[in-house]
Parts: sequence; C-alpha cells; structure tokens
Amino acid sequence: MLLALLTYKPHLAVLVPLALAAGRRWQALLAMLVGTVILVLTTTLALGPQVWSAFVNHIPKAVKILETGGLNLLHMMPTVFAAVQLSGAGVTSARILHGATMLAVAVLIAWVWRRESPPPLRNAMLVLGILMFSPHGYVYDLAMLALPMAWLGWEGYTKGWLPGEKTLLFLAWTSPVAMPLLAQATDVQLTPLVLMGLIFFVLRRALQWSPAPSWKMEIAV
Repeated sequence: MLLALLTYKPHLAVLVPLALAAGRRWQALLAMLVGTVILVLTTTLALGPQVWSAFVNHIPKAVKILETGGLNLLHMMPTVFAAVQLSGAGVTSARILHGATMLAVAVLIAWVWRRESPPPLRNAMLVLGILMFSPHGYVYDLAMLALPMAWLGWEGYTKGWLPGEKTLLFLAWTSPVAMPLLAQATDVQLTPLVLMGLIFFVLRRALQWSPAPSWKMEIAV
C-alpha cells in the first residue's frame, strides 16, 4: 500500500501528513490516518486482498509507460521529470532533478506550515507543492491551480499586489491549455517554471508576514 501511494500519489503519502505534522494539526493528522486505515480495511473486505496485490504488481508496467513517454504522455505532463526528458536528457537525469525538486518542495511546505503562516499562504503552498511533487502528474491535475490562484488573488486584492503577481496569475490561468500545446510544438515544458514562480510569490508573502510573539498568542487564547 505504501509503495502504491509513493508511486502513484506520493503527495498523499508524504506532503499532506508532513504539512499537518509541521503545523501541529495532530487531530487532523490522526483523522487522516484513521480514515485511511478504514478505507483500506473496507476495500479489502469488499474486494478481497488480491486487489492490493494486483494493484502493486501493475505499478512497474505503469511507471515504465510513463517514464518512457508512452502514448506521447510527456507533452501532457506538467512536471520537472517530463520537462527534463523533453529537453533530451535521459530518465536517470530526470529522476535526479525531480528528486531534488521533491526534497525542496517538502522542506518549503514544512517551513511555511511550521511558522504558522496565514491560512491562504499555507494552503496555497501545499497545493502548489502537490503539483510539483509528483513526477507523473498529468495536465488535468492543473485544475487544482484554481485554489492557490484564488488564495493568492485574494491576498493581492486585500493586501495590495506585489510586482509580477498579476502577470504570473494570468500565465497560471492559461497554462492548462497553452503549456501542453507549446510543449507539443517545441518540446519545451514551461509549466514547472510557472509553478515555481507561484511558490516564490507564496514564500515572498510568507516572509513579509511576522508571526505574533508567543506571549501575545497566549493572551489572545
């Protein structure tokens, strides 16, 4: 089960629990773990344990198709892994660079959640991290961009726009349609750069925000 999560949906197995633990949301983390156990047990009782073994046994074949660009998937994958392969590098180089991306994203999510940044910034960082983390994301996953775009747009509307934010939000809005077409025509996948830009803007706002001193928080409580 853990192997399946790490292969197909690594953000579910790593990033969400990491964010909840870094933010000290222990009740939410416990509820997530209990819900996962209940789901696994219910699935096993309904379909039998063989469904999990069949799923895990299918993973190597699916990964091979994705990593070799089967069915011309690379142009539709808005990930660092796909961008590196489209540039002409091999699978090994793509794995190394995407692995570094996964590590960086995990550290940034933990930092933003640990320092109790405002909810729009915490949540935007988590969603953007999810999109950057998985090496085998697909263009339809970019539907999730609506969430960080809305949170960052509200931050800009209520607190003032910072340089470049409106332009990048427009690029993010057009990226699900424009970027795959550009990648198909030029073998250049720019979506990861757009996502990195949004992460930079989240971090820029998080750095500008100063958490309240602990004694003030205690008084407020």
